[in-house]
Amino acid sequence: MRRFPFLPLVAALLVSLVTACAGSAPSTPKQAAVRVERTHQLPPAPAPTTFAITPRDRAQAADPAFQAAANVVAPLLTRHGHRWITGTEARRAVWRVGLETTMSSYSDMAPAAGVSYRFGWSTPGGLAMGKAPAGDIGPGAPPTMIEKRLSVTITAEGRTVYEGRALLVDDGRDLMDALVPLARALFLRFPGPQGIDMGEAPTKP
Repeated sequence: MRRFPFLPLVAALLVSLVTACAGSAPSTPKQAAVRVERTHQLPPAPAPTTFAITPRDRAQAADPAFQAAANVVAPLLTRHGHRWITGTEARRAVWRVGLETTMSSYSDMAPAAGVSYRFGWSTPGGLAMGKAPAGDIGPGAPPTMIEKRLSVTITAEGRTVYEGRALLVDDGRDLMDALVPLARALFLRFPGPQGIDMGEAPTKP
């Protein structure tokens, strides 16, 4: 019987290759956390009331992102017992709900690149947060991270009673896809604790 002395070596190489392939199999990506910031003057469980979602101007009213955000936020508020009023009756609503949606890119590798921006609460003693959008940091750089933000303001009788912001940072470039987890994180508890809250993005309605 003819012997093949190199067979054990080939077998060892095959085992090593299979092991390496198994070890390099992609793992399930960790779900990005949503950062929530709130400040408000509401009781822990506000009495059911009426609300209208009002655009700041005609341009925002025609913005698909605003319309999508309204259709996501309104049902979440109704789950807390409040009633959404639309059309000509909207002017009778007790709460006026304003929405802002923004998306910007930056890289932690270049914190000083680009033009920085900053936003803060309009109420005294509020919170503020800043980021620095990155410029072109050249080939071989990590994927650009995108910050998607949903801001909600509620006014009653001309007075701001609630401000909330939800931020999601990942490499996704679709703001529409981010609206649902942003809104759910913001309104999972309403009005919710004041300050900054960091948790996993809710995935169930």
